[in-house]
Amino acid sequence: MFPGSFTIWHLLVAVYLIYGTDAATIDQSKQLGINSTNVTASSCPMLGVIPPTPNARPTGAMYVGYYESWSDPTASNLCLVPTYYNIVILSFVNPNFKYTKGSMDISQTGFDFLPSASANLKNGIAILRSRGTRVLVSAGGWCYSVDGDSTCKAGGISPSKTSWAVFDPKDTRYSPAQYSQSLQNLKDFVDDFGLDGVDIDFETNGYPSSMSSAANCQPSNGGGSWVPPGTNLTQTCGADPQYINIINQFRSAFPKPYLLSSAVHGYGAYGEGIYDNVHMAPGWGGLWWNGGMSLGMLKASGNKLDWLNVMSYDANTYWNPATRTYAVNPNNNNVNVGFFDPTTALLAYKQYFSGPILVGIEPPMEGFPADQPSTPCHLGHCLTIEELKYLLGFISSQNAGGIMIWAIQKQPQPQYAAYPDPNTISKQVCTFFNWSNCQATFPLGSAVSTASTRRNPIPNCGVNSLNCSKSFSDKDVSIGPF
Repeated sequence: MFPGSFTIWHLLVAVYLIYGTDAATIDQSKQLGINSTNVTASSCPMLGVIPPTPNARPTGAMYVGYYESWSDPTASNLCLVPTYYNIVILSFVNPNFKYTKGSMDISQTGFDFLPSASANLKNGIAILRSRGTRVLVSAGGWCYSVDGDSTCKAGGISPSKTSWAVFDPKDTRYSPAQYSQSLQNLKDFVDDFGLDGVDIDFETNGYPSSMSSAANCQPSNGGGSWVPPGTNLTQTCGADPQYINIINQFRSAFPKPYLLSSAVHGYGAYGEGIYDNVHMAPGWGGLWWNGGMSLGMLKASGNKLDWLNVMSYDANTYWNPATRTYAVNPNNNNVNVGFFDPTTALLAYKQYFSGPILVGIEPPMEGFPADQPSTPCHLGHCLTIEELKYLLGFISSQNAGGIMIWAIQKQPQPQYAAYPDPNTISKQVCTFFNWSNCQATFPLGSAVSTASTRRNPIPNCGVNSLNCSKSFSDKDVSIGPF
């Protein structure tokens, strides 16, 4: 979709599409704002033309794919993302964002793209957007959201203190001056690289950076004792002021037409009304560790977001293929463990958010509960095509918005060969929504790197190594996205 009337931008795009690389790469170093001698070889022809304004949110079904910077450190494959992904989110940058306008220097942004990948990155964004794909950057992720995570720190991916602390009014590190500067830096980057907007991936245990886990989300009965669903509890979280401030400040820095989304926890809308203690077993003691985390934010500032990306994985899901329902995993002997149903989570979010809600999926294996390689899909959740078809049908029946995948490049491991990879999943999504080009695939695991050529030996991909793509060996000790 091209905004406005026909412009020189449309002409250049047409030249590129008709004649290919040669006609579109005239004086590319000036167009891209970077010394072309520093450009790493790319799979993408050089377009070097940025659509002038952010694309609007898709009016129909949405398919969001997160793009791992650590799986493509040279950004050489970004332009190869198929068009059925109508939104691509580049992950992750540090919320304490450092960038100088016009410099094209991405070395301090928090990405795992190499500094020399700037031209490829900008060019890949331009190519995707010229096809109508919306491209956002995600701020946060697990390792930029938590205080003192030992695995994040060991990998050099995160400072010892969360980058979100400056947004927390209760924290001694609270600094409007600092977050205002970081947001201005981020806006300069978004404008320089021609992005459509920002995704907020604020990940915490439901408590603010200034407090301990004892102060996480609490129901109105004080917690600590299980109550049956429908007891009409209310829910508050210690992180509410921080999360609300983050959303407000980001929307202020990125007014419409910039797109603004937020990745939210699967259990984030539980805690009140008929969803106060849903699917939690007696003896569990209450909600999941991040239950209700999104409620305060959605009530106060949800109208500032264009859509939600629900992380409906790493959540103790079990799909019963015989009954075609979600249930307690029969392989789990812990009677105090309930189960997660992504369709119920969607309904809970619909109580508080009227915009598009995207149900998140992840190719096997998910980070929690984790299986040993010898017992794949025993305790952990492994998405199947039949379950995906069920989810797509439910999403469509609820007019919910669409689906999100973590992640575009996630490479399947041999023990999960019988389960769908991102390309197989995407073909099913594309076919269901009756889109075109459904046979297109992305080269999974084609990007190769080593710790010696990467800025950080451990990628910022969340809470368990199983969530990371295994494109190269130095990620085996990493922790994956939540």
